[in-house]
Amino acid sequence: MRCKRVFCHGWLILVSASMLIATSAYWCLRRHFYVPAPPVVSDCVIVLGAATRKGKLTPDFERRVKYAKSLYDQGLVKAMITTGDHTPDEPYTCAETAARWLHNHGVPAENLYVELDSERWHCTGSKPR
Repeated sequence: MRCKRVFCHGWLILVSASMLIATSAYWCLRRHFYVPAPPVVSDCVIVLGAATRKGKLTPDFERRVKYAKSLYDQGLVKAMITTGDHTPDEPYTCAETAARWLHNHGVPAENLYVELDSERWHCTGSKPR
């Protein structure tokens, strides 16, 4: 009986060690055999609007616009659509502000499309208080 128990424990240890070694080998070697998919080139990217302050992009909005610009610079998108509504205290819509920033940073005007019909409260059915 003792011999059978020792055999079972030994077998269990052997199987566990084999699984550990196989898993470790997989995790170490997978990056050598991984072939990344080629990047997909898109017709456009939509840059969703966010807050602006005194005609300037807020930090969060600027990060979003810069990321879209990096996609454009890498050749992954051909054009950009900027969106965003107009708040009463701002001279331009979020879409216009983002498009102006992109144009000032090297994106040609023919690759920029500005969506001007956004209204923040239109789709919710409610009005601001």
